[in-house]
Amino acid sequence: MDAVFAHITDLHLDDSLAKRCGIDARKNIQQILNDIRSRGIGTLVMTGDFGSSDSLGWLFDLIRSLGMAHYITLGNHDEVGSFREIPDVPERLRGSELSYTIETGDNAFIFIDTSSGVVGPAQLRWLGEQIVDARKRIVLFSHHPVFDCGNTAMDRLYHLKNREEVGRLLLESGKAITLFCGHYHTSHMQTIGGITQYVTQSALVQVKRDSEIIELESLRYGYRTVKIDGGTIITKKIEFA
Repeated sequence: MDAVFAHITDLHLDDSLAKRCGIDARKNIQQILNDIRSRGIGTLVMTGDFGSSDSLGWLFDLIRSLGMAHYITLGNHDEVGSFREIPDVPERLRGSELSYTIETGDNAFIFIDTSSGVVGPAQLRWLGEQIVDARKRIVLFSHHPVFDCGNTAMDRLYHLKNREEVGRLLLESGKAITLFCGHYHTSHMQTIGGITQYVTQSALVQVKRDSEIIELESLRYGYRTVKIDGGTIITKKIEFA
C-alpha cells in the first residue's frame, strides 16, 4: 500500500439515503475519482457504507478501469456477503469479518470491521495483537470513529457501541496511532494521548454537527488526501458543492 492515498467514505451509492436526497451518488464518485486521478494518486482506502449491493460491480469496475489499487473496510450499512466477489476481499476475511493488516515500507496499515456496530471480543484481541506486534508506524482504518467528536447527534445516537473499550485498548498500547474513519457525515480531527483521529466527510452529503437530531447540513461532498512523509502525516480535505 502506498504512503500516499485517498480516503473515501460513506458513498451510499443508489441507496435509500441518496434517493431521499435526490442525489446522483454515482456522479459524485465519478467526480471524486477523476479528481484523485488528476492528482496522481493511485491508491484508495474506502471505509464503508458503500450503498446498494447492485452498485458494487459498477464501482469496482470503474476503479479497476482507472488502474487504482483499493483497500476497504465495511460500514453499518454493508453486508459482508455482498463483497465476496470483490477482488482481494475473500483472502482478507477473518471468519465473517473483514479485518486485516498490510505492512509496507515504514507503515503498518490495520483495517478493522465495525459493520456490526461493535468490535467484538475476537476482533478486539486480534487488534491488540496487531498493535503489540507492529514495529512500524500504525495507521488504523475503521468505519466508526472511536472517540467522541463533541457530543454530536451522531455521537449520541449511532456511535460505536463499545468505543470506550476500543479507545482504552488504543490508549493503553502506549503507541502513536493515526485513525482514519467516517460514519458521521462530517469532518473532524482530534488527538487524545498518542492517538490522532481523522473523521472524513461523506462522499454523498453532510450532517449538521450541532443539531439535536440527525439533520442534513448540505449537499457538499468530498474525500481526503493523505501523505505519509517521514515522521509526518499530511492530510487535506477536498470538497465539491
